Amino acid sequence: MILTPEEKAEWFDACAAHLAGQPIEFRSSLNGAWIDATNIEAGRPHRRKPATAPSPTLIPLGPDDVLGCVLRLEGDSGFVAIHEASYMGVQTVVGFLSYNALQYNGWQIHRIGDVEDGKPVWTRCEK
Repeated sequence: MILTPEEKAEWFDACAAHLAGQPIEFRSSLNGAWIDATNIEAGRPHRRKPATAPSPTLIPLGPDDVLGCVLRLEGDSGFVAIHEASYMGVQTVVGFLSYNALQYNGWQIHRIGDVEDGKPVWTRCEK
């Protein structure tokens, strides 16, 4: 495969990254997608794997965050009332939900009285 000067520079940069122990990718000949690589192959375009934006660190929820609230799954029209909140999670009519389940599984929260233009305001269960 003949590489353009830009691809050649990218390939040498990928070699340097690989020698330094940094992640690299190669371009698939089937669909042109970039795929994680564990070695350098001659004749195949490689590049240093682009850095991803760090995901935000979520602060754990607690009982004070859900008191006086109702819950729903993202995109759902119904809601679930909270019967009891403890330090482990919340007890609802659908069962016990841990605070991790609320944060990471698409639950939304509505604080009673939080209304905008006559409609309840729903936000993700996170802080």
